[in-house]
Amino acid sequence: MAGVVLPGGVPGAVVLGHEALKEFLAHPDVAKDSRHFPGLHDGSVPADWPLRVFANAQGMHTADGTDHRRLRSLVGNAFTARQVERLRPRVEELTGELLDGLARAAEESADGVADLRTHFALPLPMAVICELLGMDPEHRGRLHALSHTVIISTDIPRPRSWPP
Repeated sequence: MAGVVLPGGVPGAVVLGHEALKEFLAHPDVAKDSRHFPGLHDGSVPADWPLRVFANAQGMHTADGTDHRRLRSLVGNAFTARQVERLRPRVEELTGELLDGLARAAEESADGVADLRTHFALPLPMAVICELLGMDPEHRGRLHALSHTVIISTDIPRPRSWPP
């Protein structure tokens, strides 16, 4: 684990490696739910902090204990070893297509550089999720745009009805 400084000067930490992450998450002092982070509630992290939307998001990735296990059980069948192995050829195909697109984006850019996040890191998980859900290809672009707006974009003003 290493200390990092997040946007806005907010201190954080990064854990690298699967085993290190498993050990970290198993520690009794570690929690993922934002209710356990005083800085988000005592004013030391500004209300307009651009990453607050991620910290306050509620879902399986931010749930702890029995709530996490309950949510995980709802999606568990989609991620069995058999299901993942069944998808392997399609994921490899999608990966190849995105890597080809990344190369094209670099060739077409003025400086010969392509944004890995935009052309690969974001579209690959979305494409795999769409495959898991059996979503028709003509709807995938719209789902990607909506999820980007809801999950990824931190520059969208919150409606006034949201709590600070």
